[in-house]
Amino acid sequence: MTPSSRSTCSENLPERGDHHGASCIIRTVEVAPYASDDYRAELRAQGVRRSMSRKGDCWDNAVAESFFATLRAELVDHEHYPTREAATKSIGDYIDNFYNVERRHSHLGYLNPIEFELRSQIQQHVA
Repeated sequence: MTPSSRSTCSENLPERGDHHGASCIIRTVEVAPYASDDYRAELRAQGVRRSMSRKGDCWDNAVAESFFATLRAELVDHEHYPTREAATKSIGDYIDNFYNVERRHSHLGYLNPIEFELRSQIQQHVA
């Protein structure tokens, strides 16, 4: 851990005992500097929990990262939410009434989820 990352991490950590046990989580890839004993010891000393994918498992977070990138690009970056409640309502509406229903998904062959399910059911009845 470099001196600058150490100070940044320390500045962003809540005081011990504050925020009902809230903590800092650092996400790294599995490369030697981030897996070293010294680095892990420094993270423990700072109260930071590591989140590291296993060797050869680069896709473990890809689905979530893709979803949140889409959410930001299609909704959040174009909105100004006056309250947390307004943001929660808007994002919930986007997920429930657009993303899960109408939006075409590349991994579904550019069909929306309803079209994909209907085609899947039709193929099952034909087979």
